[in-house]
Amino acid sequence: MQTAFLKLVAEDIQKRFGNDLSDIAIVFNNKRPITYLKKHLANVYGQAIWSPQFFTIQEFFKLSTDATEASPLGQFFHLYKIHNELLATEGKSPESLEEFYPIAEIILSDFGQLDYDLVPIEQIYLELYDNTKIDIAFQHLSSEQQGFIRQFWQSFSIAGHSGVQERFLQLWKRLPILYDKFKERLRAAGQTNFPTIYRDLVEGRAPYQQFSSSFQQILFVGFNALSKAEAKLFKQWQDEGKALFYFDTDAYYLEDTMQEAGLFIRRNLFQTGLVNALGDSPNIIGNRTSTVNLYASTGRVSQTKLLYDILQQHTEGDQSAAILLADENLLVPLLQSLPEVNPNITTGYPLTQSPIYGILDLWMEVHLEISQYKKRKLSYQLVETFINHPLTLVSVGDKLQIQKEIAEKQLFEISLEDLRFKSCFPQFFVPIENAARLIPSLIQLIEDLLHSISSQERIRQIDNNLLVETKKTLHQLLLGFDTIDPLSISFQIGLIKKAISPINSAIEGDPLHGVQIMGLLESRCLNFDNVYILGANEGILPKTANSPTFIPNSLRSAYGLPILENQDALSAYLFYRHFQYSEGIHIFYNGIVDESSSGEESRFIKQLEFESKFHFERRVQQQPIQFADKAAEIIIEKRDEIWAKMYQDFIVNQKRISATALTTYLQSPLQFFFKHIANIKEPPSISQEFEMNKLGTIIHNVMERIFLPFKELTDFTSTKVLLKQVDQIEPLVVREIGLQYQTALNSASDLNSLQRIMLKIASEYVKMYLEYDIANYKAFRIIELENDIDYTLPFPVEINGKAEQVTLYGIIDRVDEVITHDDRIISRIVDYKTGGDSVLFKEIDQVFAPNTENKAMVQTLFYAYVFEQKTGRTQLEPHLYVARKMREEGTLFNGKEGVLTAEFLAFQKENFIKFLSNILTEIFNPNIPFRHNPEAVIYPNDPYTLFYREASKWAEMES
Repeated sequence: MQTAFLKLVAEDIQKRFGNDLSDIAIVFNNKRPITYLKKHLANVYGQAIWSPQFFTIQEFFKLSTDATEASPLGQFFHLYKIHNELLATEGKSPESLEEFYPIAEIILSDFGQLDYDLVPIEQIYLELYDNTKIDIAFQHLSSEQQGFIRQFWQSFSIAGHSGVQERFLQLWKRLPILYDKFKERLRAAGQTNFPTIYRDLVEGRAPYQQFSSSFQQILFVGFNALSKAEAKLFKQWQDEGKALFYFDTDAYYLEDTMQEAGLFIRRNLFQTGLVNALGDSPNIIGNRTSTVNLYASTGRVSQTKLLYDILQQHTEGDQSAAILLADENLLVPLLQSLPEVNPNITTGYPLTQSPIYGILDLWMEVHLEISQYKKRKLSYQLVETFINHPLTLVSVGDKLQIQKEIAEKQLFEISLEDLRFKSCFPQFFVPIENAARLIPSLIQLIEDLLHSISSQERIRQIDNNLLVETKKTLHQLLLGFDTIDPLSISFQIGLIKKAISPINSAIEGDPLHGVQIMGLLESRCLNFDNVYILGANEGILPKTANSPTFIPNSLRSAYGLPILENQDALSAYLFYRHFQYSEGIHIFYNGIVDESSSGEESRFIKQLEFESKFHFERRVQQQPIQFADKAAEIIIEKRDEIWAKMYQDFIVNQKRISATALTTYLQSPLQFFFKHIANIKEPPSISQEFEMNKLGTIIHNVMERIFLPFKELTDFTSTKVLLKQVDQIEPLVVREIGLQYQTALNSASDLNSLQRIMLKIASEYVKMYLEYDIANYKAFRIIELENDIDYTLPFPVEINGKAEQVTLYGIIDRVDEVITHDDRIISRIVDYKTGGDSVLFKEIDQVFAPNTENKAMVQTLFYAYVFEQKTGRTQLEPHLYVARKMREEGTLFNGKEGVLTAEFLAFQKENFIKFLSNILTEIFNPNIPFRHNPEAVIYPNDPYTLFYREASKWAEMES
């Protein structure tokens, strides 16, 4: 590696000042380089010396005043009160905090920038107010500057401005007064901010204007982009012989005016007139022919996975290394992907990506929902998030009980009174009755969290830092809120989230050893043997957006305020300087085009590749395609414990086999094993999607209630009586929905949105069933409804050459006799279906086969067989009521071989018995294992799909 910049600085300091540095002040832009310069000074001197004093630029300028620094929130509340006072003097109504907050941040940011760059406040805002004064008010500006301003006003005519524009014009006219009174308010409170300190120093108003004279010499190290205030002070101190400047630069971008990376250094040297104490800049970049490794990843987070492999090749030794985050949002994925490399992280672990923020955010969402909807109920998702969060310490028993109750009752909303379980936050769900209690309640939550974490284990420093900083911010908000009118809970929550979201905590390690992790901005002045730059995409490096401002680019250019191009120049400098020193350069970018990425590397990379002598070695991440081993298919042999359980359950204990169990086996023998032998139950769950099985239960039960009064009648009843039942459908459906969800419902108004849809569909289906009966039959007589008694039937089966028997069982929806309009009497067995079943089939051989073509037909013939054998009745016609299709298809099963009635029906009943016997023999054949039928349809909502998905994949591949 080239000699490090800070080592060059240390060597120059020794030559200039000898061993006594006690009256020397060394000033940096940030704290990070101080440790490194101390190390280089120790190495260069090799003996004990009087140490210099180290400062950041803000710490150094703060020596000029004893006023305390006003917090951002404190400044905001000062500004808000002053603004409303000004409105009152204008005879206007005060603005609420909710109205003023969005623009307050922009005003404060603009005030700060105008101070840093010494722009006359009244001049810029008042001249912005009225473009008719341009020629008079801007006589002091050059013609180019006047052109900038005229261009701005061409697109903003006062004659045609809207009400919103008028409001902003009045605001701009008010801002100079607001600025002055804001500064007065800060001074009266004994407070200040850094923009004020900068301007006061330049304009000679600082309390300790001559603070710099307490130092023999001031060394400014590694500065690049200077504000006008800094440039003026630096030049003044240089002229007075008090200051030296160490600029980290390279002739490659300094001497080429087309190189944006040198923009600010050129300005500092050639316009401001500062002198680089290190002398002329060497052309290091221009002469290097090293290899730069460029990696295109297959996704944003994949960059960190690629880095893992490369870092494992990194050997500690004397090699220094740094991971530089052009995209600082990659910090958390990076931490999850690091190998054992002893990292030191000063980028700051964000509160918003910690489990702590998860619980704070959940608490705010809970109380936002309670306050907005004014009801003592919560959505089940919030409750489930709470009980599953690791910091709440809800017991496993309570968690399972709550999840079971939510699933069984299908509780989309849960009453606050029903939330009875222990956690480390006893007041979490207690409603905030008074908006003024919101922040104190949140502070108490943090206290509970601190107590809980510390009682369970030794609290980590990072967690402690995050919680302490969050409490500090909340107390600042609370002090501000106490001085203004009450605010709504929803606005307070929005402000709290905005205030705490920037909080982060450094993860300190050894700053001189191991892998250093930081943002590009933090890497100023620092050099490493190996650098790994993550997120080097166009649009991120450099960024494509400026901070919000009321001052348009044309005016910013006229007054020399920072614009987007300045940001590009700073980003270019921070990136290029690592090419001066590092030997191993590894750059990563997301090569995939998506909503957040162009899939292109930064233009800085392309510029270096085209213009410099570096050799860029490109690598594209390839995701290996892995095929699952065909042997992964699950096959369950019928032997040992499995066979013993089957025999005990079905032969000895006569466990019943239903029509559903039969069709389950036809679809997938493996699923039959899971459900009916291994007894693996479907996990309880709540769905916000429509549940057809629950709809079917409701319709079955309502149909039973409608026909139940006619069951004991021996005579036929006219179907016209069913017309009277139509008006009773809706209340019957509402009552049944309540029973299904274990909730008391009195009317349709008590239903939630999903239940209202269910009410509408169920009512229409029941109405269609009744209308079908009225239209097609003159009279009916009910024989059976939904099995008052068990319809079980022994059925012979041969097992290992020995005659045994199993028990068949059927729940029959309805058995009746009807009189047609041509006076025929038909005995029927009726099955209601709400799904996609049909009475149509292609080939009867495909019905009586594995993976049956018509599951409903097999089930209905099963019911008919059991009922006929049990009761002695014969000639039952199977009818299928499918609401969506019965008007077009009818209710009798039919295919190209005929309609399932009369002689054709009798023949197929015999075939069904043979088919049933064969399937049961196969089920209890110990030589035929349970395995999934790969041709079967797998439904997305099938909870067993993970067990046999692979078998279907292999079938598709082989076909």
